[in-house]
Amino acid sequence: MLCGGNEVDQQAAMFGLPTSMRKQSLMSELLPGIVARERSDVPYVSNSPSGGAWPFSTKEGITHYYGVSAYQRPLDDARRSQVRFAAECLAFANVPDNITLHDAIGTIQSHDPRWKAAVPRDPGAGWDFDDVHDHYLKTLYGIEPARLRYEDPERYLDLSRAVVAELMSDVYAEWRRAGSGCGSGIVWQLQDLRTGAGWGLIDATGGQKAPSTDSRKRRSPYR
Repeated sequence: MLCGGNEVDQQAAMFGLPTSMRKQSLMSELLPGIVARERSDVPYVSNSPSGGAWPFSTKEGITHYYGVSAYQRPLDDARRSQVRFAAECLAFANVPDNITLHDAIGTIQSHDPRWKAAVPRDPGAGWDFDDVHDHYLKTLYGIEPARLRYEDPERYLDLSRAVVAELMSDVYAEWRRAGSGCGSGIVWQLQDLRTGAGWGLIDATGGQKAPSTDSRKRRSPYR
């Protein structure tokens, strides 16, 4: 699949521009013409997200879904949002294994500046993606993450890996269930650019992280 723009239509809509002013000939005319001529066998999408009354609507077209993850909503939000297709979803600070952390960063302490340098955050935000899995550690497991971090850092890392693997498993179970209108979603992201608890399902050295390897199952809240 080929895509013209990432969040271009979304940003224009967030500024309050009507549909007529958001249309861009590059993405609506020039690029689809080139695709039709050069690769007519490949689907083309003008923007991600797009479709519906608002380009970021979860119920129509292509969306970016971060209800479960960055927005820290409960698991049932994955059903209530009625996601049709998520071109981006499930962003978490995915923790590599301890050997990788020791070899590449030199610490397993999540408060260490070397650790924090690799943790993703939105520019200007007062939180980072460590805070996201800490939220789910507390709400799903009933554990106080701050206390666990300094009392038992290795268990904190184990549970940080496990909670993300379970969240991703449960969200995809919801989207794949009989009766779901979701066509699936693409996790943000595949691989880290630097070693650490980045968004990638694969770390910067090529090793798999827990969400891409964990096979443990927990009873889904949807069943």
